[in-house]
Amino acid sequence: MTRAISISWNEISRADWDGALAKSHAAYQQDWAYGDVLAKKGAQIHRAAAIKDGKTVLALAQIAVRRIGLVANLCLCTNGPVWLTDCSDAEKAGVVKAIKANLPLNWPRLLVFTPAEDVSGEGYLKRFKRVMTGEATVQLDLTQNESEIRAQMDGKWRNRLVVAEKSDLVYVKGGVRPSQYRWL
Repeated sequence: MTRAISISWNEISRADWDGALAKSHAAYQQDWAYGDVLAKKGAQIHRAAAIKDGKTVLALAQIAVRRIGLVANLCLCTNGPVWLTDCSDAEKAGVVKAIKANLPLNWPRLLVFTPAEDVSGEGYLKRFKRVMTGEATVQLDLTQNESEIRAQMDGKWRNRLVVAEKSDLVYVKGGVRPSQYRWL
């Protein structure tokens, strides 16, 4: 049985958030700095810490909110929540339910989660409906050598890579000054 899960909204410090995420494999969309960039572009940011029994932080979730006209709030938790401990499916479902129930925004609102984990219909996600297709993101383990990476590629993708390598495709390195990439 799942114990009491409470949600702490916007109370965690940046140092604690960054420290917790550094120990996990969190996507950049859950990084504090990413939320700051969205806030500068007009989004409202809410950061949730899911706490079990008043002491154990199970998960963190950064939620970006955009107002749709004067009518509703569209809330998006991209690649989250970030699980900080091994949680059962019941605990994960409880965290998602608690975040949805306690989001500090007035109705009407739509909260969408795009979790950074397998959504094959098993586990805690089987209770939820897919409202949009997943993003097309590829993650590569760059600690492997090139032959290991190629061996793990889908055959069609690997063949297209070979064709591209044999073409007259030219890679041009852009600028090397950090100031050029501030907009990112």
